[in-house]
Amino acid sequence: MRILTLCPYFYNSNYPEHTKNKTGFGIMVMGIVNSLCEQGNEVFVLTHTLCPQRVDGALVILKHKLIGVLLHAPIFGLCIKISSICRLAGSLGAKLKLLYYFLDKGCVKNAILRIKPDIVHIHGVGLGSKNYVEVCQELDVPFVITAHGLIENDPSASQAERKFEMEFFRESERTGIPVTVVSTGIKRRLTQDYYGLNNADNIHVVTNGTDTHMMETTDDIRSKHGIPDGCKICLAVGSVCENKNQLQIVRAFSVLPSRLRENTRVLIIGKTSDNYQIKQEISRLGLDDYVKSCGFVKQEKLRNYYATADLNILASKDEGFGLSIIEGFVYGAPCVTFSDLDAVSDVYDENAMELCDDRADESFSKAIAAALEKQWDKDEIKQHSKKFSLQAMGEKYMNVYTQTINGFINCRTFGGSNERKDR
Repeated sequence: MRILTLCPYFYNSNYPEHTKNKTGFGIMVMGIVNSLCEQGNEVFVLTHTLCPQRVDGALVILKHKLIGVLLHAPIFGLCIKISSICRLAGSLGAKLKLLYYFLDKGCVKNAILRIKPDIVHIHGVGLGSKNYVEVCQELDVPFVITAHGLIENDPSASQAERKFEMEFFRESERTGIPVTVVSTGIKRRLTQDYYGLNNADNIHVVTNGTDTHMMETTDDIRSKHGIPDGCKICLAVGSVCENKNQLQIVRAFSVLPSRLRENTRVLIIGKTSDNYQIKQEISRLGLDDYVKSCGFVKQEKLRNYYATADLNILASKDEGFGLSIIEGFVYGAPCVTFSDLDAVSDVYDENAMELCDDRADESFSKAIAAALEKQWDKDEIKQHSKKFSLQAMGEKYMNVYTQTINGFINCRTFGGSNERKDR
């Protein structure tokens, strides 16, 4: 099968131009692409990132140059688009980004006409993917769109982003656009009051996956960070920011019983967002000897941390899936997290996770303490991780693709009439 993947960006440490955005979204998109290649497909990737063409086996990262954007840019409707963008609230940078998305429609259209994919896979439901959807509908090409999360609880989301997301999900249900989501919790939220879908029958749950083959470790993490042999190690992996909520991990750790706190170290791994005062909070609570902010760690180096960890902690306020949970499982690291996260029902196993039912610091601290004192069977956790292999994920996406191609129903224009076209 020939698959064209459209996404704003992805993360691949082999290519400098694809390392700017160090997020779980970018890592997961690359994981999905790799899993599809392993299924024997030809996979082409086009992003908003300007880059040269890269060919890696069955994977082709398409060339994307500014001159190409300008040469293929749609002229019809440009003045109207510029006028509508200017009327929107927001910064100049945000408006220029929207203009770039519009201009880039020509490159997307050209790629589809040239590659002639059997299906197009769009990642992300947002203003950056709006033009992807419109081009696929214009060309009447089968497509699937994956929602990696929802912006319902994201305070940074603009009114325009909220409006598009809401309209898209409601239109997708009405017209039968196939949508995949990365957890059962996301599908459930789409049928609740905020989004208000009736049944979400067009929405398929395809949980994220990871490489479940244990790699040999190359770094001595204890020596690297000066952690005594008798101390247990807790990890918190993910972008260090308000939503990932590492500050609460620090606060919960500070109220652990002293016998546990003295013999435990916490390593916070991820790029720290500007103005997120994690290091200041560590110092304020007198935890500099116990909690360390390690910064971003390349994906291929994370295994050294997971293999050494006694516990993996995830405290996100809102999380579509939680890739670090299953990454830790691969190396036998149990996870403590909140029971209200979207993917808990998908990934939970009592022998691999400790859940906290409310979000008070004291309650979370008790959950961490219970997890630290529990005797975990690492081999059992490793076995549980195999349910979330890249191969299993790839097979689920292939099933969705096949269903979409065989019974494709698509509204010709997003937000337009009720006309549908059977393929």
